[in-house]
Amino acid sequence: MQYFYKKLLNPKILKKIHLLFVLLFVIIGKSAAQTRKPKTYALIIGVSKYKNSDIASLNYAHIDADAFYQFSLSPLGLGIPQNQVKLLTNEDATLVNIEDELFTLKSSTKKNDIVYIYYAGHGAIESTKLKLGYLLAHDSKYMQQSIRAIPLRLIDETVESISIDNEAKVFLITDACHSGKLADPAFTNDSHLNAQLSRTQTMNEVRITSCKEFELSFEDKAWGNGRGVFSYFLLRGMAGEADGIGTPTKDGSVSIGEINNFLSKNVPAEVNSVKQSKQNPVIKGSVSIVLNQFKPGAINEVVKLKTNDSIAISNNTGSRGLVVNSAVRDFAQEVIDEKFNNEKTDVRSLSTKSPAAIKRFLLKEFMKINAFTKRKLSPDEGYKLIAKILYEKYLDHMDPYVCGSVEKTTNSFYSNIDTYIHELPYVLEIANKLLQNDHYLVKRFTMQKEYLSGCSVRLKIIDESQTDMIEEALAFQNKALALAPEAAYVHNELGLLHLLKGEKVKARSYFESAIEIAPLWVIPKNNLSKTE
Repeated sequence: MQYFYKKLLNPKILKKIHLLFVLLFVIIGKSAAQTRKPKTYALIIGVSKYKNSDIASLNYAHIDADAFYQFSLSPLGLGIPQNQVKLLTNEDATLVNIEDELFTLKSSTKKNDIVYIYYAGHGAIESTKLKLGYLLAHDSKYMQQSIRAIPLRLIDETVESISIDNEAKVFLITDACHSGKLADPAFTNDSHLNAQLSRTQTMNEVRITSCKEFELSFEDKAWGNGRGVFSYFLLRGMAGEADGIGTPTKDGSVSIGEINNFLSKNVPAEVNSVKQSKQNPVIKGSVSIVLNQFKPGAINEVVKLKTNDSIAISNNTGSRGLVVNSAVRDFAQEVIDEKFNNEKTDVRSLSTKSPAAIKRFLLKEFMKINAFTKRKLSPDEGYKLIAKILYEKYLDHMDPYVCGSVEKTTNSFYSNIDTYIHELPYVLEIANKLLQNDHYLVKRFTMQKEYLSGCSVRLKIIDESQTDMIEEALAFQNKALALAPEAAYVHNELGLLHLLKGEKVKARSYFESAIEIAPLWVIPKNNLSKTE
């Protein structure tokens, strides 16, 4: 036995054993990677009702989204497990929720996974000259789209990251250019939006849009007792009606080529008959890619949807949702208002603490307000929720300025300056520390923090002799501009600072840029007159 142990402890033998274990772990790791079954995910968004009354409501966008959701879950449809499907409709489809879910989707997918991103609602291009496209969230505004709408460049970034970096297949389906226009003639659901939405970048992605450039997407009772024509026929095609259209045989799956043939046959004819107008869906991607492998009987299930006068949208999003005690939102307002009952601290001092220290503080508060009732809210979910609520509260305070008139700004915004604007940068810093460093919202929060920090400094300036403070404010705004060159309110603020320096030519340039980006916002137009 001693001889055996001596042999075993021999350095050469130990080295061989070590190499054997390393090799074994590599083999096991490779085997586990090879045996992982690809997953399918879906993010489904539908917005019919908008918080801003200046944006015209739609009738059936949320119903179209719910129909796609039902089809995604159905064993006869896409058959996706419920915890891999996220539905956001109307009030739930806010800017922060949508961007958070896009980031989660990007972070979750792996090689050979399949991802469906579906959106039904308003799309807009605020500046026809700059052609910056957006998908509108429930809380998007009538103007200044960059502050509350989903940039198409973020959609592109997400799709490209999933398809290139993660090597997953992505289907981006958008029913965005509805005939229910935004209230002002300046918003015409600009034709360039369709061109941007249908632009493919990789072999692993497919983009399906509801109509061509210079066309609108129609909804009516005529389709499924209240649906968008594109989404209605899309689901019918995916459920099996498109199988074999334009191909020699039916094989139980619907390819991109087949769904293209099916939609091209049905949507234009229906719109011409019902609306006496034109609508031609656009599909970009390899015609051989399979959109869906349907099951027998799927079409019957889809057709049944048309018998419903309305599809109820449940507030319960199944295992994807959270039952959150309303006290969580009340607590977020307390953060804004600096009302901490359990310890003597304020927003400024809390913002200087480490992310771990902030989370420990919040965790104690969560426990006090029973935030973990019913379906439990995990601490990480709670931290992220607080971050999103803080940003929404910030937006509520900023809206009168960035989306309002000169009169509203005077009455609503500046009356609350001393209460909020100097504290809001610290609120955003807290929100940032509650999220992953690479989260989509971090860049947005950081930009707003720089912008507000600059505003806070400018509002303390008495006259142009305070050059150090002017330069400090300029430094903040230039950082904000680097993060979001499309933010009209940052350009406007830079104009005001250059006016303080007596640099009217530079100030005029910034005001003109703000007007070009957000042509309906009156404040930079008013400021432009000061440069004459």
